[in-house]
Amino acid sequence: MRLPGFGLFCSILCLISAGAWAQLGLEAPSQSFEGQNVSAVSLIANPHRDLRPLIPLVTQKTGEPYSQERIETSRQALQDAGHFPKVQVSIVPDVTGLRVNFVLEPPFYLGVVKFPGAESLFSYTRLLQVTELADQDPYDASRVPIAENALADFLHRNGYFQGSVHGESAIDDEHQLVNVNFRIEPGEQAKISSVQIQGPNDAESRQLLRSMSLSGHGSPAGS
Repeated sequence: MRLPGFGLFCSILCLISAGAWAQLGLEAPSQSFEGQNVSAVSLIANPHRDLRPLIPLVTQKTGEPYSQERIETSRQALQDAGHFPKVQVSIVPDVTGLRVNFVLEPPFYLGVVKFPGAESLFSYTRLLQVTELADQDPYDASRVPIAENALADFLHRNGYFQGSVHGESAIDDEHQLVNVNFRIEPGEQAKISSVQIQGPNDAESRQLLRSMSLSGHGSPAGS
């Protein structure tokens, strides 16, 4: 029996999935990456599954040149040993090299990301941008501590030198999602007590301060 509208629903679901992967800027394995530095290798799967026994099967190592042959050998070994329906490989070009993701299907996906403690200080969009996490991205636990460090650096650059960040992941089995809370304690924002510019006259000094968006005493550090 064919349910009314079922075909349309499946088509819409496929379009959403394709759009989500395109949004991530992921690329398929390719000979064009041959020889480039691999900055990270991740196994992405159901977060309940212990992936440690599978790590030795990955012959493409972090810090070594990209090898299409080792990528394919690793992919097949993971699929055979783990009895996964399918193992996909995605490549994420990064400033430090290539991030290689082995997606062991079916994975869980990133759900809601929140920033309690900082959403009144910065826009949600800016905070999410700092983490480099994308909606509907396959959930990769190894990215959470990286995002923590990025948020902490962001706080420090904006004058919150005592700020701290702690990421907490909550698994939603019903929807196969993982929601992440980055609990942020910014602390007090440092203030600039005084700014002195030596060399130019007073008028030029005031103009330089204005060009740097600093009024001197009491300006937030990092502003």
